[in-house]
Amino acid sequence: MGGKEVIRIRRALGTLAAIGAALTAVVAPASATAEPAAPLVSSAVYVENAPYPGVGGEHVPGVFLFDANGSADVVEFRYANRRLSGSVPADADGRATAVITPGAPGSLELKVYSVNRDGVASAVRTYDTQVAYTGPDTTVTPWSALVGTPRTAAFAPRWGHLAPIVRYTYRVNDGEPVTVDADAAGRASVTIGSDRPGLNEVRVVGVTADGTRTAEHLRGYEAVLGYAWANSSDYPYGAEAGGVGVTGAFELHSTVAETVAFEYLFEDGEVRTVASEAPGTAVIALTPTRPGRTEVLVRSVRADGLGSNWYAYSFSVIS
Repeated sequence: MGGKEVIRIRRALGTLAAIGAALTAVVAPASATAEPAAPLVSSAVYVENAPYPGVGGEHVPGVFLFDANGSADVVEFRYANRRLSGSVPADADGRATAVITPGAPGSLELKVYSVNRDGVASAVRTYDTQVAYTGPDTTVTPWSALVGTPRTAAFAPRWGHLAPIVRYTYRVNDGEPVTVDADAAGRASVTIGSDRPGLNEVRVVGVTADGTRTAEHLRGYEAVLGYAWANSSDYPYGAEAGGVGVTGAFELHSTVAETVAFEYLFEDGEVRTVASEAPGTAVIALTPTRPGRTEVLVRSVRADGLGSNWYAYSFSVIS
């Protein structure tokens, strides 16, 4: 056999050996551990798919149970949602517990996965529940009144799934917090002020017998400097009179001290201004352009821009 033939055979054998090695590498079994199954998740407080109004609350902790779901060598569970994240070690049976406090009412979508001894993460389990809004019901009576008029604010539990409320802490506008005890039904009533013209606010938080805080509830109420109203003999209040194109005189009045002008809206919704002709009075002329029920909205204004409530004077125009 010639030298060239020997070289050709050696090259062919080398090529076959390389192909065999490549095939062996492809079919060799992987050494990595198989991906663990998505864990099981449950909670006695935050039950899965809880309907509205929900369960628990933004300050109510809940114990969540994690289970490896048959996957071997799980050493850790990791969880997260939009507001929180954490991890807990698994026990020898592939289980763990985590205490989670939601932080806000509404939908709680918790994503949980496990990690095994080789660092391989499982598929993700998405656990959905609804967190209840626990802020107290608050009413303010009367809702609208003169500046300085005392109001009654009443607080009551919103839902019955928490422990009984034993006290409330409330704050009016930027004032200092005040704490009052609740009665046996979890209710309380207090007298609050209305020192600020316009919108005032009372914020309140309840505390249950086991020390859980409810969400904070905000209730707004109105304090006005005085009242404005209108009157017209041409178009009496609530009556049908005049007609399209028939001008009527409207008298404007106000109890607000130092009234310098009135603002009013009619038909097109544009705010117009007329100066006060005498303390707290003015007269305007309005001409309806369409038949049927209509109204004039009016309020008085002081020189500093503060105004009274808006008053609606309603009447009907004869077609």
